[in-house]
Amino acid sequence: MAIKDIHTRFLWLTELSAGKITRQEAALRFEITPKQVGRLLRRYASEGFPGLIHRLVDKPSNSRYSDTFKENTLNLVRYKYFDCSPTLASELLFEDEGIKVNPETLRLWMRQSNLQIKTRKRKPYRQRRERKEAFGQMLQIDGSFHKWFGGKKSCLLNLIDDATSQNFCYFDHE
Repeated sequence: MAIKDIHTRFLWLTELSAGKITRQEAALRFEITPKQVGRLLRRYASEGFPGLIHRLVDKPSNSRYSDTFKENTLNLVRYKYFDCSPTLASELLFEDEGIKVNPETLRLWMRQSNLQIKTRKRKPYRQRRERKEAFGQMLQIDGSFHKWFGGKKSCLLNLIDDATSQNFCYFDHE
């Protein structure tokens, strides 16, 4: 049923039983068929307000895995596939053991049983280095060989002080 609020159901069913609305109008409001409205009305008449609550509320799903299946699968993961991620463990369980379990279901089970492998955090690609405190403690030097003045090759040397970011350039022979 699309309408989940029990109090709204109760109000509409009281309107229906008082004759203020028809079954067709109630079916449109509930988003169900008029036949289902009749069933809901009969159940309300026989059981009262608790009859409006869905029968499967607070009950386990019929399509869930059994507890023994879950424990056997988790034991296999715990002792045989202990270093696998849930997706890989699910694939290996199907290939080796013939056990078909959805990877997301296995992930939830592993998380509940504290079997989840912690993924390692990658370090940042580059880490910033602290600058040196005083002038001259660290100089970075680079040279560039070209025909700067036309004829002969010469080298432009560039020194950068780490603390102050001052540049010192001079030319020298190759």
